[in-house]
Amino acid sequence: MQLQFSRRTVVFIVAVLAIAILAFLAYDRIKLHNLSPEEKVAKQAEVHALIESGDFNQCNAARGLNIDGIDYEAVCRNNIAIKNAFTELDLKWCDELDNKLMLVQDCKDQILLNQASSTPNLEKCNQIFNPDRHAYCLAVYWTKQALAEKKTEVCTNIVNLNYRAACRDYVVKRL
Repeated sequence: MQLQFSRRTVVFIVAVLAIAILAFLAYDRIKLHNLSPEEKVAKQAEVHALIESGDFNQCNAARGLNIDGIDYEAVCRNNIAIKNAFTELDLKWCDELDNKLMLVQDCKDQILLNQASSTPNLEKCNQIFNPDRHAYCLAVYWTKQALAEKKTEVCTNIVNLNYRAACRDYVVKRL
């Protein structure tokens, strides 16, 4: 004996199953929005442990965790990426950011600034997109050059007048 369902019956069963699945998912999301402050802190602590692992794959455990409109899987991935970017001074980690909670270009600018500050490098400064960070990077570069050459005149390469004055003052105090 073979069971036969009409097309109408099959559509009805599929619709009931879809509604049940959607209701379950909606309940799960509503439940996360109604967390007590203590439950939120506990969930955030769980994500902190995932971040400390340093493993992007561990962040999958936070998939779907959305507290007060913030996607904690993205928080986890962003924190691992930014920590690695600053530890290694490597731009590739900036590309792992979600570009919403943490901006890729801000990360790259800061890494370039840190690289240029540790080893004076005009090329690194010229790759910085943010005008304020670019000006600061150039000021650091020319100040270090002025110190190396023991000449305040080198500070005239700095366009920003405040940075130029600071360069001169800094160099004069160290001559």
